[in-house]
Amino acid sequence: MTYSDQRQVPYRLEAVDPKGVAAIHAATVEVLSETGVVYEDTEALELLTSAGAVIEEEGLVKIPEGLVDQSIESAPSAILIHWRAGDEAIRVEHGYSYCGTGSDCLYVIDSQTQERRQATKRDIETFARLSDALPNIDFVLSMGLASDVPRATADLHHFQAMVSNTSKPIFFTVMDHRNLVDIVGLATEIAGGSQALEDRPFLGLFAMPSPPLRHYETAL
Repeated sequence: MTYSDQRQVPYRLEAVDPKGVAAIHAATVEVLSETGVVYEDTEALELLTSAGAVIEEEGLVKIPEGLVDQSIESAPSAILIHWRAGDEAIRVEHGYSYCGTGSDCLYVIDSQTQERRQATKRDIETFARLSDALPNIDFVLSMGLASDVPRATADLHHFQAMVSNTSKPIFFTVMDHRNLVDIVGLATEIAGGSQALEDRPFLGLFAMPSPPLRHYETAL
């Protein structure tokens, strides 16, 4: 039995019934196809156009229902993330549930002085070691923004602090594309090559759009 099998949750909390799910999906399709979404990135616009989306003025993209359905059908039914040693750790699939830490907290309560202060790189190292030791934590994020490192490369410091102190799956944030390439490069060296990292990935990028219906170039 793998670790992910042990973490399988046999009973799920259903927030909405099937009719509710269908209504949410229908409303989403309507917004994507009729209202549209703004993409502030040339490459993203080219990919969407080649897939069948309709591009209007100022990067406004209208995505037809057929393309939405095609994208859902083409998505993998499961995504596997591994421990550093290679064993399966997380199975992103129906019926599985996992718990992990958060990221990007500006302040911490010092465990020694009980005072509130800005987070440091050492705090992130400590949080990673603690998370590594806790059996109920399945994956690790930085839990803080280090105030004692250069802001432009803070994400590199965060990843280094985590990867040096835990063997659990890591989810990370980045400032820009260049730093993303550097982090993936470091992970490739740790994994033993690009193919090894592709076969047994132990990390994932934690990214999201900012405002509703608009994707900024940096985030993309």
